[in-house]
Amino acid sequence: MFINLGFKIALCFIAFLILMNLIATIHNKYFIPILKPYKYQTILPIPSNLETFITTNLDNSNSSTNSNLNPKPNLQLKFISASNTSQIFNSNEYLIQMNSSNKIARQATILKYNSSIQDTTQEEKEATQNLISLINFQASTKPKLKSFLNHCYNLITIAKSQDWLENGMPHTHKQTVILPQSWFNEILNTTTRTNTQRISSNGGTLIHEITHILQRVYPDKFKNLYTKHWGFKNIEYIDNFENIKARNRANPDGMDVLWIWISPYNKLNQAFWIGAVFNSYNPKALNDVEYLAYPVYEIIKDKHYKLGEQEPLPLQTFNEFQNFFNLTINNYHPNEIVAEYMNVWFHEELNLSYSQPETKQSDAYLRFKKWLETSFL
Repeated sequence: MFINLGFKIALCFIAFLILMNLIATIHNKYFIPILKPYKYQTILPIPSNLETFITTNLDNSNSSTNSNLNPKPNLQLKFISASNTSQIFNSNEYLIQMNSSNKIARQATILKYNSSIQDTTQEEKEATQNLISLINFQASTKPKLKSFLNHCYNLITIAKSQDWLENGMPHTHKQTVILPQSWFNEILNTTTRTNTQRISSNGGTLIHEITHILQRVYPDKFKNLYTKHWGFKNIEYIDNFENIKARNRANPDGMDVLWIWISPYNKLNQAFWIGAVFNSYNPKALNDVEYLAYPVYEIIKDKHYKLGEQEPLPLQTFNEFQNFFNLTINNYHPNEIVAEYMNVWFHEELNLSYSQPETKQSDAYLRFKKWLETSFL
């Protein structure tokens, strides 16, 4: 009798343990949120609750003024409102990884970033629509450019920031192009700014930033350009790099800083790390930087390098680099170089003047155009 009772108690205890284990498994699976770090090169589906605004495709080739054009609905631009700021900054690796020098230069906390996005007014949306319409009209005889641009517009959302954010520099996070208030002020200014000026300046800026979205959507295509055509290598580690990394200006459009460059013309195979480096650990502003090229030396092939003891070269006097890329702005990271080249190509296709026309003759730009033709057009 006592044996049967003990056996029954043991069975009940085992059943209890099994039941508790089952409850714990269900709880962990369905009720405890699993927090995973945001992978910067992952593009999320564009949320369906964003404000949308229909833009137009202008097809009347007999006129160059807005009043005589016949607009036809073409695509929808998507704008992020101030209430949806969390879609940009929550679990944002750029902010999570930001070191003390970069925080000092920006004089901003993550909390302040969350208050940086403003609602885009109806007038600003219409002005953005008008800019896209002007670009589409100018591109009406360039079907490849027009198709490419329309594909790009459908990939992005647009947000308006206060001018203090990133020192007023347009930039991107995830699939969102963040444009400062000053950019919208410029496209609204139809009194002193011509359509051509708005297409060239504001349209060029938009194309530059859209390219950073493309880099996240098609990372392998861009890596092919950097490594197969331009001489860059994406490595894993650089010895003695901590002090420079601590002063390297963070860029949401170039999070991966482990790129080195070897000139296609350099028979000695000398490698350089290139970046925008703060002049001190306590920079006064974001533009308190020097653009420098540091010699690095290989330890493990294509993976591990060490920083050399030589002084860095100022990028503007680094002849091999300048001769190859022929670019004096946005030239310190491969992501920035290709974004600026996309702006140059945009100007070239629309027969607009670019501030540095000799860039179009550079070896790197000609290689870029061949890559662009086979990769996107």
